[in-house]
Amino acid sequence: MLTAQRERLYLAGFIILLSVAIGFGLTQQPSYTDAFYYASGARTLAEGEGFTQAFLWNYLGDPATINVPSHTYWMPMPSLLGALGMRLSGLNYWGAQAVFVVLLVLLGGLAGWLAHLLTASRRMVWLTVTVVISGGYYGRFWGMTSTFTPYALFGGGCLLMLGLGLQRTRWHWFVWAGCLAGLAHLTRADGILLLGCGVLVVMLAGQQRTLSMRQVIFYSCLLFIAYGLCTAPWWIFNQARLGMAFPSGGTVGIWLQEYDDLFRYPMDVTVQEFLQSDWRQIAQVRWEALQHNLLTLLAVEMGIVLAPFALIGAWNRRGETLLAPFFWYALSLHLAMTLIFALPGMRGSLLHSSSALWMFWVVLAWEGLDHAIAWVAKRRRTWRKQQAQKVFSVGIAILMVGMSVLIALRQERMDETLEWLAYLQDTLPPDTLLMVNDPSQLYYYTRLSGVVLPNEQADVIQTIAQRYGVDYLVLESVVDGVSFAATTDLMNIPSDPPSFLTPIPIPFPTIRMYRIETP
Repeated sequence: MLTAQRERLYLAGFIILLSVAIGFGLTQQPSYTDAFYYASGARTLAEGEGFTQAFLWNYLGDPATINVPSHTYWMPMPSLLGALGMRLSGLNYWGAQAVFVVLLVLLGGLAGWLAHLLTASRRMVWLTVTVVISGGYYGRFWGMTSTFTPYALFGGGCLLMLGLGLQRTRWHWFVWAGCLAGLAHLTRADGILLLGCGVLVVMLAGQQRTLSMRQVIFYSCLLFIAYGLCTAPWWIFNQARLGMAFPSGGTVGIWLQEYDDLFRYPMDVTVQEFLQSDWRQIAQVRWEALQHNLLTLLAVEMGIVLAPFALIGAWNRRGETLLAPFFWYALSLHLAMTLIFALPGMRGSLLHSSSALWMFWVVLAWEGLDHAIAWVAKRRRTWRKQQAQKVFSVGIAILMVGMSVLIALRQERMDETLEWLAYLQDTLPPDTLLMVNDPSQLYYYTRLSGVVLPNEQADVIQTIAQRYGVDYLVLESVVDGVSFAATTDLMNIPSDPPSFLTPIPIPFPTIRMYRIETP
């Protein structure tokens, strides 16, 4: 038998090795818009250029120039973390990844601690660590400059600290919870839900007489003070650079009637327009969001295979004080992403924010699996309960690791994208401005500045080009004269280009490039 100290050392070594393998092995570069944005922001910060961006991925605020303050829609934490690694590694992306791998190591340790607190089972601790780090659907994002890893750590840590505070009624847990809520909010705008859930569970504990009124007030104040100390520098900085502490970019998603409205020119999505729209369309979007978010709950958050057992475990532990913040946050998050941020929720916001729930669902799944096997063992005399629990849990853990790797390997290959981006970098002057589907990706790989394709009629392209000095339009994923990467009104440009667009030959069959003629 291993001594407890030696086993902890082995577990720590395993967490580090698995985190390095997953964080560096499943991804080597960003793979989607948010990650490109954060990586570009990290590089800009590491170069000493501050919170600025030399591209427009939307037209929010009707900017007068292409060079604008960064992180007015997305929060700064992933770029700050990536900048730290890039500064130490000579602006290499692997340096940024290294910071996120360190966070993954901490997440693995946190998950193991949660499993120990709930089950006191060595087997469940090792299984939880293995599956949480491998990540399921989240695994391919763990080592990327994105919100997944930091939010899983800060958000999940906040929920655990709140649970420990309620369980042990010690003030320092609420200080930790407030700090982690602040860090989570600096990672994602909807991280403010964590603070709200913290105050809610404290107030409910007071209503149930498990906390005195004095404790309710004291712990709530600690949450706000700790949260405020962590977030105040960012709000003060925003007030100085923008004239407002709380940029309203992230709230635009509430009023969208279709997701591509985020790319309107000019950005004129308003509350009044939303309220005047057809209520049946609003209800239809929320109904679609409900179905999509339930699928996300079962397939992503619970990893498909773990889903039935996670639900059993959640039901069995529904009265657990330690898990009360987790249950309330899970409920409030899904309601918010269904009723309020319906379109952003379906397009990735729920996927990102649910990473804070991942380790809890994994632990509950092992609990539910053991319970299900015990139930069957009572009815089948040939079953040896403990042996069956070990065999099935290890088998499912192996399946989850394999699924994590398979999902990562099935990511869309970017070989062709990298080729045409390199071609543009080699053939165009460095001050060229382009209109493309993803300006953050363009800037990350080429340092060429650009603006996003607008969700407007084709003639608006000329208006935008004249205002910002855009030279070329690039359309991707062109098949049979249709660009499947463009917004609806621009898809058919390859087969019927307006007169102000002059085709430019480019040696890539699915890419079309046009010079934009302006008055």
